[in-house]
Amino acid sequence: MTIKQQGGIFGRNPTFNDLTVEGTFSQSGTTSLVDVDANKISIQSSTQPALEVDNTGSDGDIIDVQKNGSSVGSIGNYSTRMYLESTGNASGILFGAENLTPRKNATFASDAVSLGDPTYKFKYLYLSRNVVVDNGYGIDFSATAGTGTSELFDDYEEGTWTPVVEGTTTAGTATYARQGGLYQKVGNVVHFVAAIVYNSHTGTGDMRVSGLPYTVFGGSDFHRIYLPFYADNLTITGVPVATAVLGQTYLALRSLNNGSSSLLAMDAAATLYITGKYWVA
Repeated sequence: MTIKQQGGIFGRNPTFNDLTVEGTFSQSGTTSLVDVDANKISIQSSTQPALEVDNTGSDGDIIDVQKNGSSVGSIGNYSTRMYLESTGNASGILFGAENLTPRKNATFASDAVSLGDPTYKFKYLYLSRNVVVDNGYGIDFSATAGTGTSELFDDYEEGTWTPVVEGTTTAGTATYARQGGLYQKVGNVVHFVAAIVYNSHTGTGDMRVSGLPYTVFGGSDFHRIYLPFYADNLTITGVPVATAVLGQTYLALRSLNNGSSSLLAMDAAATLYITGKYWVA
């Protein structure tokens, strides 16, 4: 049966077995409006949700998405969770309470689904970092997720820092011709470089470089690192080395000579280029 655009008047709540609509079919009411034409169905509603699709049977596809009569994907449920999935040997995703689970060939998939591809890449990946919870948050490379921290990549950062030469007795001030540094933090290891050129200083005592971007790990002595560095115009008889001092944000400068080392006394002028790394908590 076809209802023409200039159709007649029917009784209240008519029932049809088959119905073909020519033109636009509209249903008006207090809360919704349904428009049907040859290309789409539009549902307007003042309440949410505007459309409900209920699967009262077993788990599986609820909505079949087609292109020219052939299925290209589906929306369905697995228990109380919803999934989106492409048809054929293609990927999908299952939405959970706190995680997204990959699917492939209508089942759960491991090591089979990628995020993005070599040509079309995502722009940013935002991850939380919370060291209060067990194992923290991050990228877990372990075979079984959440089994330990040794395979959890939870932090990356890069930036600049300002190295400051100071004395241990009196910090003093310097006149710098060059003063700058870069750092890169990967997990709990900080890689850094420092370039320092100063031509006068009022500090006294031994010599150190402060301003490290993170506090050095203070748990045990094996985290102490001796870093040979380049020095010019510095009063020294041995090899200059810098030591990341446990639990501090500075490097102690020492002279390594004949198997022993001693702290460097404050120098009025020097050129220092230091490259190294240290562990943080």
